[in-house]
Amino acid sequence: MKEVFNESDSSFYDTDYFLSMEKRYLSGAHRKRVEVVLRLLGDVSGKKILDFGCGEGFFTNELTKRGARVTGVDYAEAGIELARERFRGIDFRVGDASTLTKFKEESFDAVLLIDVLEHVSKQDELVNDIKRILKSGGYS
Repeated sequence: MKEVFNESDSSFYDTDYFLSMEKRYLSGAHRKRVEVVLRLLGDVSGKKILDFGCGEGFFTNELTKRGARVTGVDYAEAGIELARERFRGIDFRVGDASTLTKFKEESFDAVLLIDVLEHVSKQDELVNDIKRILKSGGYS
Protein backbone atom coordinates (compact mmCIF):
# COMPACT_ATOMS: atom_id res chain seq x y z
CA MET A 1 0.00 0.00 0.00
CA LYS A 2 1.36 3.42 -0.87
CA GLU A 3 1.72 6.06 1.80
CA VAL A 4 -1.72 7.20 2.89
CA PHE A 5 -0.91 10.10 5.16
CA ASN A 6 -1.58 13.66 4.07
CA GLU A 7 1.65 15.05 5.52
CA SER A 8 4.58 14.83 3.13
CA ASP A 9 6.91 13.28 5.72
CA SER A 10 6.96 12.32 9.37
CA SER A 11 9.42 15.05 10.38
CA PHE A 12 6.31 17.24 10.64
CA TYR A 13 5.97 15.65 14.10
CA ASP A 14 8.77 16.32 16.58
CA THR A 15 9.30 15.52 20.25
CA ASP A 16 7.70 18.80 21.37
CA TYR A 17 4.56 17.96 19.40
CA PHE A 18 4.23 14.57 21.10
CA LEU A 19 4.86 15.96 24.57
CA SER A 20 2.20 18.62 24.00
CA MET A 21 -0.28 15.93 22.94
CA GLU A 22 0.37 13.97 26.11
CA LYS A 23 -0.14 17.12 28.16
CA ARG A 24 -3.54 17.52 26.48
CA TYR A 25 -4.45 13.90 27.23
CA LEU A 26 -3.80 14.55 30.91
CA SER A 27 -5.99 17.65 31.21
CA GLY A 28 -9.43 19.04 30.50
CA ALA A 29 -11.70 17.65 27.82
CA HIS A 30 -8.96 15.45 26.40
CA ARG A 31 -8.67 13.66 29.75
CA LYS A 32 -12.38 12.86 29.52
CA ARG A 33 -11.77 11.33 26.09
CA VAL A 34 -9.00 9.14 27.54
CA GLU A 35 -11.38 7.94 30.24
CA VAL A 36 -14.11 7.20 27.69
CA VAL A 37 -11.78 5.20 25.42
CA LEU A 38 -10.44 3.15 28.33
CA ARG A 39 -13.96 2.55 29.68
CA LEU A 40 -15.24 1.44 26.24
CA LEU A 41 -12.39 -1.05 25.92
CA GLY A 42 -13.21 -2.46 29.35
CA ASP A 43 -11.03 -5.18 30.81
CA VAL A 44 -8.07 -5.47 28.45
CA SER A 45 -6.07 -7.88 30.57
CA GLY A 46 -4.48 -10.48 28.29
CA LYS A 47 -5.90 -8.87 25.13
CA LYS A 48 -3.69 -8.24 22.13
CA ILE A 49 -4.08 -4.63 21.00
CA LEU A 50 -2.60 -2.56 18.19
CA ASP A 51 -2.24 1.15 18.93
CA PHE A 52 -1.88 2.46 15.39
CA GLY A 53 -0.65 6.05 15.37
CA CYS A 54 0.60 5.62 18.93
CA GLY A 55 2.72 8.78 18.90
CA GLU A 56 4.76 8.98 22.08
CA GLY A 57 3.06 5.87 23.50
CA PHE A 58 0.60 7.39 25.98
CA PHE A 59 -2.32 5.05 25.23
CA THR A 60 0.02 2.14 24.56
CA ASN A 61 1.41 2.51 28.06
CA GLU A 62 -2.02 2.98 29.67
CA LEU A 63 -3.24 -0.26 28.10
CA THR A 64 -0.06 -2.12 29.04
CA LYS A 65 -0.49 -1.01 32.67
CA ARG A 66 -3.97 -2.60 32.51
CA GLY A 67 -2.54 -5.95 31.40
CA ALA A 68 -2.90 -5.78 27.61
CA ARG A 69 -0.22 -6.97 25.20
CA VAL A 70 0.14 -3.88 23.05
CA THR A 71 2.03 -3.07 19.88
CA GLY A 72 2.45 0.62 19.19
CA VAL A 73 3.05 1.78 15.61
CA ASP A 74 3.66 5.31 14.39
CA TYR A 75 5.24 6.67 11.25
CA ALA A 76 6.95 9.51 13.10
CA GLU A 77 10.37 8.38 14.28
CA ALA A 78 10.46 11.12 16.94
CA GLY A 79 7.35 9.68 18.59
CA ILE A 80 8.65 6.12 18.58
CA GLU A 81 12.06 7.16 19.91
CA LEU A 82 10.39 9.01 22.78
CA ALA A 83 8.06 6.07 23.47
CA ARG A 84 10.96 3.59 23.56
CA GLU A 85 12.91 5.82 25.96
CA ARG A 86 10.02 6.26 28.35
CA PHE A 87 8.19 2.94 28.22
CA ARG A 88 10.73 0.16 28.05
CA GLY A 89 9.53 -3.36 27.38
CA ILE A 90 6.66 -2.32 25.10
CA ASP A 91 6.77 -3.24 21.41
CA PHE A 92 7.04 0.07 19.55
CA ARG A 93 7.60 0.13 15.78
CA VAL A 94 8.17 2.83 13.21
CA GLY A 95 5.72 2.17 10.41
CA ASP A 96 2.98 3.50 8.21
CA ALA A 97 -0.19 1.92 6.86
CA SER A 98 1.84 -0.60 4.84
CA THR A 99 3.03 -2.02 8.18
CA LEU A 100 -0.46 -3.47 8.69
CA THR A 101 0.16 -5.96 5.87
CA LYS A 102 2.86 -7.58 8.03
CA PHE A 103 0.32 -8.63 10.67
CA LYS A 104 -1.56 -11.91 10.29
CA GLU A 105 -5.30 -11.99 9.77
CA GLU A 106 -7.35 -11.75 12.96
CA SER A 107 -4.30 -11.12 15.12
CA PHE A 108 -5.65 -8.33 17.36
CA ASP A 109 -8.55 -8.12 19.82
CA ALA A 110 -8.67 -4.35 19.38
CA VAL A 111 -7.12 -1.70 17.15
CA LEU A 112 -6.88 1.91 18.30
CA LEU A 113 -6.64 4.84 15.90
CA ILE A 114 -6.70 7.86 18.17
CA ASP A 115 -6.20 11.16 16.36
CA VAL A 116 -5.23 9.28 13.18
CA LEU A 117 -8.04 9.15 10.62
CA GLU A 118 -8.04 12.89 10.00
CA HIS A 119 -4.44 12.54 8.77
CA VAL A 120 -5.20 9.71 6.35
CA SER A 121 -5.99 10.31 2.69
CA LYS A 122 -6.94 6.70 1.82
CA GLN A 123 -9.20 5.91 4.75
CA ASP A 124 -11.01 3.03 3.01
CA GLU A 125 -7.76 1.14 2.44
CA LEU A 126 -6.69 1.66 6.03
CA VAL A 127 -10.05 0.51 7.41
CA ASN A 128 -9.99 -2.60 5.19
CA ASP A 129 -6.54 -3.54 6.49
CA ILE A 130 -7.70 -3.02 10.05
CA LYS A 131 -10.72 -5.27 9.46
CA ARG A 132 -8.36 -7.97 8.18
CA ILE A 133 -6.11 -7.96 11.27
CA LEU A 134 -8.95 -7.54 13.77
CA LYS A 135 -10.34 -10.72 15.34
CA SER A 136 -13.99 -11.49 14.82
CA GLY A 137 -15.86 -9.59 17.53
CA GLY A 138 -12.90 -7.27 18.10
CA TYR A 139 -12.98 -3.50 18.53
CA SER A 140 -11.61 -0.70 16.41
